[in-house]
Amino acid sequence: MRESPFKVDKPEDDPHAFGNRPEEVKSCVQAIINKRHIIISGPRGIGKSSLACQIQNLFAQDYTLAKRCEIDLQLDRYLTCYYGCSKDTTLASLAFDLLFRIENECYYLKTFKTGDKTKFAASLNLGIIKVALTTDVITNKPASVATQFVSGLKSIYESLISFTTYEGLNILVDELDKLDEGINFGHFFKLVHEYITHDQLRNVNFILVGQKGIYTRLYNQDPSIERIVKHVPLSKLESEECKHILSYASAIKAKPPFSIKQGAEELILKIASGFPYLIHLLGDSAFSAMSNPYYMGSGDVLIGLERILKSDKREKYYWLFSCLSPEQRVILMIVARHQSFVLPIIIPFEWIKSQALPLIKNENKILKIIKSLSRDGHLIINEEKEICQFNDELFRIFLALIFIEERELMEGKLPMVSITDADVADIVDKIKSAEYGKSWEHDQEI
Repeated sequence: MRESPFKVDKPEDDPHAFGNRPEEVKSCVQAIINKRHIIISGPRGIGKSSLACQIQNLFAQDYTLAKRCEIDLQLDRYLTCYYGCSKDTTLASLAFDLLFRIENECYYLKTFKTGDKTKFAASLNLGIIKVALTTDVITNKPASVATQFVSGLKSIYESLISFTTYEGLNILVDELDKLDEGINFGHFFKLVHEYITHDQLRNVNFILVGQKGIYTRLYNQDPSIERIVKHVPLSKLESEECKHILSYASAIKAKPPFSIKQGAEELILKIASGFPYLIHLLGDSAFSAMSNPYYMGSGDVLIGLERILKSDKREKYYWLFSCLSPEQRVILMIVARHQSFVLPIIIPFEWIKSQALPLIKNENKILKIIKSLSRDGHLIINEEKEICQFNDELFRIFLALIFIEERELMEGKLPMVSITDADVADIVDKIKSAEYGKSWEHDQEI
């Protein structure tokens, strides 16, 4: 038993291991230099939280990633804080919890201009403000919450500047998309920005993180978002960036180091399709399957893939499939079975219609179903070229490996066979032998 060098359950905080993203890092640095807030968006597993953590490393004056991206950078030293939203988060609880977390970070500081830490702790004096934030009266009033919250930030900021060698404060708010749709965070944040500006808290800024669509959601709540934040949408990683994640984990992080055979590397890259989370998930599962501690082969990756599909992802993918209408299931299963010599596969609308017409008699209806699967996040479509692609290639493989008779399709029965079963041998061979193709980018938001 050995510790895995892959990170499945947390953002990548090691700037050496990060998949680089030079253009996105440059966009964030440009925003930092111009005192703008940042919002990072993209689909789940694309590396949003990891990029945000890397930007906070820069605020802590760790310039490793900047050097990797060929950026010459010197920043003031900021105290950084992390907060993750949940479906139960309200504006008041968000403000209260953030002040609590920042205050808590302050108590652990060791660098002071004077030796008197007691005066620094006393100067924070957030008690009255935090009590105000717990009252029910202001829970759903953005202006009231923003007023109290910025008062607390001002108290922390002034104490930080006066007593410590820190020169600013950076706050990371993750999982914004989990906030209830009724919470007007866009307007709240606009007010926070204006109060910060009015109170001349020049070195207080935010990194906001959420799934694709969060920027549009905040913009619709308050169009001022467009001028006060820099939007950095994340696309899938390039092949070389994906290879770096694998090589760093196997050659540097692993004890003892091991080599990844070319076939195994290509298999992971094809299935992950540019999603760093899937690289780590597949790498971790293949690592646990390695019979030889010094190298990983394609057989280890296939064993790891089956374990993932029968454990980590099984319940999620079954649930996703059960939420579809019977006709959506038909289309998705047809798309999943498309044979291709390049992965991730790209499927023409015409081919889907030709396969689906015996079951769904109307071409226009088939196209509507394809578009509905795109809106639900299962497919990426290009209407101009009339092609589509699975958003999650692992989900496509899961569906392709489910051996179902046609009469069971509409009923949604999903008996999954082993990856070594003769019934799916042709599908597995196609996955192993297909060339690695570039995924097209997700559509950008406004």
